[in-house]
Amino acid sequence: MQGEIRVERFLRDVVAQDAVHAEHALRRVVQINSGSVKAHALLAELYHLVGAVADCRRHLHRVLAEKPDADDVQAFLARIGEGTWDGELEDLTSDAFATLARAVEEAGDFVGAPEVFPDLLCHDADARRRARLHVDIDGLSRDIARVGQTAGVRNTVLLDRDGKVLAEHADDAGLSRRDFAHVIRQLRSTADDTSRRMDAGALVRAEIESPAGDLTIVRVQRLTVGALYSEPLRADSVWELLQDLTARNLSTPTEVAHA
Repeated sequence: MQGEIRVERFLRDVVAQDAVHAEHALRRVVQINSGSVKAHALLAELYHLVGAVADCRRHLHRVLAEKPDADDVQAFLARIGEGTWDGELEDLTSDAFATLARAVEEAGDFVGAPEVFPDLLCHDADARRRARLHVDIDGLSRDIARVGQTAGVRNTVLLDRDGKVLAEHADDAGLSRRDFAHVIRQLRSTADDTSRRMDAGALVRAEIESPAGDLTIVRVQRLTVGALYSEPLRADSVWELLQDLTARNLSTPTEVAHA
C-alpha cells in the first residue's frame, strides 16, 4: 500500500511531503473501502503524529466499529480523550493537514509520540522503534572524537538538527574545524532541499570522493555525522565505524529508564 510506505518514511525521515502523500493515498482507500481497518489505523496514526487529535479519534472509532475487541485502541482513546463520534468522518482539509505536517518537519519531531500509538496497529515495528530511539548525545560526542583519532581519519563532526556543532575532531592533514562543519552543513542542506523539491526521500547516508579525501555522511535521529578520511581507510570500513558508534549511543526510552 502506497500510503503505508509513505507513513513509514514519515516516521523515519520526518519529511512533510511523505505525510501529505500518505494522507492523500489513505483517504482514497477509505473512500473506496470504508471498512478498511488498516487505512483508518494509518490515518489515525498520521493525525496523531501531527497533533490532529480529533481526527485521530474519529478514525480510531472507525477501527473499533470493525474490531470492537481492540483493547489497546480503547486504552489509547482513553489516554487522549474519548470525544464523540456520530458515525461520520469529516477530516481536516488537505491544506490544513499539510500545514501541520510542515510544522512537524520544521520542528524536527512529532507532536504525538510514535511509541504510544497502539501496537496492534503497528504496520512496521522497526520504523516505530527507530522513530522513538533516544540518542545519548554525550556518548556520541565522545565516540566522534575517538573516531577522529583513527589512522586515516582527517576530520569528524557531529551536528544537531540546527547545524550546531556538538562534537568535532581535526588533524593537521584535514580541513579546519570550521570549514569541515560548513561543508557538512552545506551538503546536508542541499540534500534536504533536493528531497523536498523532487520528493525523493531524505538523506540517510552519502559517500563522496574529493581531492581533499573521501567523505562519509550519516543521518540518524535528525543528527548528522560527517567523516573525512584517506588511506588506509576505505568507505566500507568508515561506514562500519559510524554505524557502530551510533548503535552504541541509541536506546529506547525503556532502556534509558533502566540505565
